[in-house]
Amino acid sequence: MRRDDRSVQKKRIEEIAATVMPGCRVAFHATPVSWLRFSLEDALGRLVGPSDDYHVSEIADLTDEKISHLLIALASPRGRPRLSA
Repeated sequence: MRRDDRSVQKKRIEEIAATVMPGCRVAFHATPVSWLRFSLEDALGRLVGPSDDYHVSEIADLTDEKISHLLIALASPRGRPRLSA
């Protein structure tokens, strides 16, 4: 498994989202192969986001905890969080 594999990181984001926000669905947007952008859909079908565009390697470098914070921030009324190391 390559850590910078787009499908691996998408699955990772989905799994973390399911843990921190049960009932939420991650909707990925069309982006070039090495990039990810996503929105969150709550249990009522409301979309929040989209996130910024993230290179797959940026997501791969983040801990699960940082991705959790990113998802929670995206779902907050403030919206679009920025990555920080």
